[in-house]
Amino acid sequence: MLSPITHPKSILFFTLLTLLVSSVSVTLISQNQLSDQISISFSICLVVALLSLMFNIVFHVISAICNP
Repeated sequence: MLSPITHPKSILFFTLLTLLVSSVSVTLISQNQLSDQISISFSICLVVALLSLMFNIVFHVISAICNP
């Protein structure tokens, strides 16, 4: 079994989280309106991806508990 750090879903989660933090920082630092709009749109997509990944992980954990 893979360790929690090297599990593909955890790597994807931390990658998405890192991208979200960088996108929010670009939004706050940038003075360009086009860059702000692009990074806000990208942040919204990343939040949706993170939420769906978290729901997927929770579903698989609950499924593993209920169906041993």
